Amino acid sequence: MTMVSDLTKIVGKKAMITEKKKLLSLKEDLSYVSGKVPAGIVKPKGMEAVQKIVRLANDKGIPLIPCSSTGPHNRGDTVPLVEDALIVDLSGMEAIVRIDQRNKVAMIEPGVTFKTLQEAVEKKGLRVATPLAPRKGKSVISSMLEREPTMFPKYHWDMSDPLCCVEVIFGAGEMFRTGAAAGPGTLEAQWAAGQAQKSPMGPSQADWAKVIQGSQGSLGIVTWATVKLEQKPVAEKAFLVGSDNLSALVDFTYAIIKPKWPDICMIQCIHTTGLLS
Repeated sequence: MTMVSDLTKIVGKKAMITEKKKLLSLKEDLSYVSGKVPAGIVKPKGMEAVQKIVRLANDKGIPLIPCSSTGPHNRGDTVPLVEDALIVDLSGMEAIVRIDQRNKVAMIEPGVTFKTLQEAVEKKGLRVATPLAPRKGKSVISSMLEREPTMFPKYHWDMSDPLCCVEVIFGAGEMFRTGAAAGPGTLEAQWAAGQAQKSPMGPSQADWAKVIQGSQGSLGIVTWATVKLEQKPVAEKAFLVGSDNLSALVDFTYAIIKPKWPDICMIQCIHTTGLLS
């Protein structure tokens, strides 16, 4: 009860959930993983609140599981595997902080979904690289931290793409910014100078965001990130290439992706029964 009281002081009563039915539903997801019932769900609304939660958890020895996509979950990575874990639900942090049309980059909070971001950037003639058919509540930042492959191989130059810079709260509560966002100067001062927090390298020449990627929140909790955008084409043309030999299609795909001809490329297999695989 002390933990609940302390967390309620940080986020408010409505953002601290201890309802038994809700907690029981989080001990498993659509995957094969079955875990423990969490002690509670906390829904912070900003970096400062996340920082206070992390510091409290560090002081009290409370296991934290960050989550930014809404359900249903299907990978087991948000299922508590230890007793008395706390779910840090970031889905309510859904601000699109900034869209830089000139530099083709957006700064977003963890709760921003692909649908929300795409609708916002389309107004500026841009688009965001998405994985295959992301569900309605899928967090953009969550997807990119997990390095989910996008449908845009033409613009995927590095394994971290299209993620650029992040603001992360590490395990002891320190706030850290990677890449160009590390400074010098505040974000506002950088914007005034024409910078857009697009370069992922830094501080120094290290790419710290790559260290955070794939850690599933075990190293820290990301409170915002900048992501690359691409120009939305005025017209697109689709081509269909057929073969009864999958190896031939794979070779063909490599041949057209290497010179970066297609924006989107898919291989679709159809069984003789007519069912898609």
